[in-house]
Amino acid sequence: MKDSKGHVTVVVRRKFLLGSALSVLGGMHLTACGGGGSAMAATSPSTTPNTTPTSGTPTDGGSPVSPDNQLRVSLPTGSETNYPLQFGRPFAAGEIADTPSVFLDGVIVASQADVKSRHADGSVKFAVISVVLPTLGTTERVLSFGNQPRPTVTPLPLADMLANFDFDATISITFGQTDTSPTTVSARAMLAAQTDAGLAAETAAGGVQSRYWTQGPLCTTVLLCDHKTKAFDIGSNATRAIRPMFHVQFWPTIGKYHVRHIVEVADVTRLKDETTTTLSFTTGKASPVARLTQTSVNLYAGTWQSRAYWGGRELPRANIKHGVAYLAKTRALPNYDSSIVIHSGSVASYASDWATRPQGLGAKGYWQIAMSSVGGRQDLGLMPKWDCVSLYSGAASMQAICERQAEMAGSWAFFFREGDSAKTIIGTTSGQGRILSKLSRPTVFLHDNNNYWSQAAVADRFKVDGTLNMSRDGWQHDVAHTPGTFWWMYLSSGQAFWQEKLMQLGAWSLFVVNPGLSFNSVGSGSSNKSMILNGVQVRGWGWQFRNRARAWWAALDGSPERSLLEQSLNEALAQRYGLYAISSSLDSHPIRVSWNANYMAWYSNGPAQPRPNGLAFWEGNGGYTRDQFISSVGVPPDDWGGASTAPWMQNFITMSVNHAVELGCSAALPLANWVGKQATTIAKSAHPRHLADYVFPQNKKDGSYYQNLDELYGTWSFLAEGSTPPSMPAESSSGFPGGGTPGTYQVTVEGYGAIAAAAIATSNGNPDQAAAWAVVGPWSRSTYYFNHDPRYAIVPRS
Repeated sequence: MKDSKGHVTVVVRRKFLLGSALSVLGGMHLTACGGGGSAMAATSPSTTPNTTPTSGTPTDGGSPVSPDNQLRVSLPTGSETNYPLQFGRPFAAGEIADTPSVFLDGVIVASQADVKSRHADGSVKFAVISVVLPTLGTTERVLSFGNQPRPTVTPLPLADMLANFDFDATISITFGQTDTSPTTVSARAMLAAQTDAGLAAETAAGGVQSRYWTQGPLCTTVLLCDHKTKAFDIGSNATRAIRPMFHVQFWPTIGKYHVRHIVEVADVTRLKDETTTTLSFTTGKASPVARLTQTSVNLYAGTWQSRAYWGGRELPRANIKHGVAYLAKTRALPNYDSSIVIHSGSVASYASDWATRPQGLGAKGYWQIAMSSVGGRQDLGLMPKWDCVSLYSGAASMQAICERQAEMAGSWAFFFREGDSAKTIIGTTSGQGRILSKLSRPTVFLHDNNNYWSQAAVADRFKVDGTLNMSRDGWQHDVAHTPGTFWWMYLSSGQAFWQEKLMQLGAWSLFVVNPGLSFNSVGSGSSNKSMILNGVQVRGWGWQFRNRARAWWAALDGSPERSLLEQSLNEALAQRYGLYAISSSLDSHPIRVSWNANYMAWYSNGPAQPRPNGLAFWEGNGGYTRDQFISSVGVPPDDWGGASTAPWMQNFITMSVNHAVELGCSAALPLANWVGKQATTIAKSAHPRHLADYVFPQNKKDGSYYQNLDELYGTWSFLAEGSTPPSMPAESSSGFPGGGTPGTYQVTVEGYGAIAAAAIATSNGNPDQAAAWAVVGPWSRSTYYFNHDPRYAIVPRS
């Protein structure tokens, strides 16, 4: 039934359905990013269940399989009994053949492992691990991992969820100053509307409606949502643009539940800015507790807001050291230098400063919310600085900052969801409720701040009620500075919410290219369904490819999202292979063939002779003027043709593409080696400190690229000596400099020299890496301030 505002009101019926659920389906491995890029029909996950079935102490969990695969956990203060702990865990290929088991201080304990993806050999790649620690205090407990047979899955029955917990959670919203009657959506009502069989079937089908995320005796997680009938959507008018959702963990052995409240304005068939709302979140059924009440909350189209709570007493957050070296071994993270110990003053400073900052809905924290603002800052890099400090320190205070920072990122308008039942995501698979697909809305053009969203063809255009506010309280995003957010939150927590945000962020990148049919520097080539990355700033290519690769890695095995994202990676690579005449496994890809045949159209404003390209210049014609070159570097070469490029931007691409290779996108390796050649070549040259130049000469007067450094250095009086460039001091023993007050959260290491060293360190497939690292490694090893900011503290795997 509907109320006077057109909202659906749900009557809670105590309907208890008993019986066993259907088996949950695991995943089939997709070949990593190496096919021909054609659309793949979505495959159903495998029928192998993945979750430990009983809470008794297992007897067949083997022994710890890898001495370096350990997680260390403790409380900052005090002690707890029966402490619930859930975390995400990547595993190295071949280590866990079937299902992870858990050892606590060397003794096997009851655990639950929900496997989300597997390596090509069938071993576990990523799992969500749940355990209940009998006791936890300030002394570190060590968790290690073994292998056990794949068990039968048994989710907690719906009747038990409703009967055995004081469970409810509500989202209440009033609209505007004159609305005095809040519209409330109840998680309990949404749960009671489900059935055990229905939840199991939706999970098994890889669907988008309410379903399980984890299942078993220790923790059953239910994702409560309705993306098809949209019965729970609410709003100030009949558009009902706001979608409330809840992600609920039920821990039956300790009688606790954890709930994430979510409100999003993402459905592209009903977008509307809902401003000046009052938003309230509660938990509890018998005596509901208000967890958040905030006025003047602006819910803009393409954004979301979310907070999470334990029902009843809020549990203290634990310190969790996931193990830098082991996570690097899994390739989920680059090879960060595991010898670094984060400065305790920096962690303490973060905590004390954080306590002074507003943390409500819409607050900005440490984000530069006007994303296109120039200058260095903590959010740039493969991961934001706070995520890296959390990785190294394991501090509970840093985890809290990371989670809230990720929650704050919902105020950018990256986040869209298909709402049209007639649209597909890939092949014939329905896209409704899933991430937005370029294949079904090919003329949508978003780009920076979604500035071109209204220019799509009518059949593809978003349905918008009213005029959208493009300033969004200052939260304006762009292609060139998109942060690597959500990655650490998903890796460390394993929560479905962060997995979906990764995929939505990656899907946004599918729409940043002008859909015009041309082979110039901004067009889509011969098809506006091509998911290439064209017409974006150099560093922007790297950041968007990184986000696609991470979303692809995180997508469930066999899911249509994984197929779509894999195709997008291949197509982005194929275009660059065609432009630069690089040989790869994608040589016969139609996009590679067409861009190779039409490459001169792309270089129309660049050099008259763009190939060969011996120094791997990414741009056709660098955009820096002569005055910018002189002011930042000095006198240019005598035979300079007037075009210069930013090597540090290209180094961001090198890091991102090598990261994608390590995530499993093997088709990207030739591009990684090619783009990284510029940095390794400069490092091996007579003047390696040119690595830290702001700009670098690109074209000669005769209309060709500089093909080697000998011909460049021969006519260039500036040899990167003495005090210039400052971000790579003359004495390598000085290391790369840091900025900010030592011993505080303010310290950053983000000079161009440090970025270049990190790019070389990630270039593990490049045959010149060892020689280049022999030159730049001494600077990296001597960088004291990496113990405050380890974003670029990466070392070669060899």
